[in-house]
Amino acid sequence: MILRLLPFLALTVLATSACSNARQSLGLTKTTPDEFKVTKNAPLEMPSSFELPPPRPGAPRPQETAVTEQAKATLLGKTQTSSQPSQAEALLLQQAGADQSAADIRTIVDREVGAVDESNQSVAKRLLGIGEDAAEANVINAEKEAERLKTIKNAN
Repeated sequence: MILRLLPFLALTVLATSACSNARQSLGLTKTTPDEFKVTKNAPLEMPSSFELPPPRPGAPRPQETAVTEQAKATLLGKTQTSSQPSQAEALLLQQAGADQSAADIRTIVDREVGAVDESNQSVAKRLLGIGEDAAEANVINAEKEAERLKTIKNAN
């Protein structure tokens, strides 16, 4: 009985494996959502009056921005709030002296700190502080260090 079913079973397996969508139609493939098609919905808002307009099927929500506008805001780093500061923010910025800052402040700070262009340094030099500059290396003389430790130990 099993020998009769074996050719039929093999033929069935070969026939379904030849179909390109057999795994998908049988539910054997994992389907993940497309992360680029996921959008964020605007939060629900309470209307100022309870006289609600009748819903219009298929119409976009009035407080929701278009997907292209959301993408522009995300890529360009612009927020959807107004660009003008409030009176309190303007007063705070004025008292902090934000309108008196120098235009070339970045170069001034770099010069004061002695910043070095690290783009042409090796990875070991940038991350670990070791590398090309042997003069900067602080090498310890083992014999002198042993003598120094002995004198400290004998002093105690």
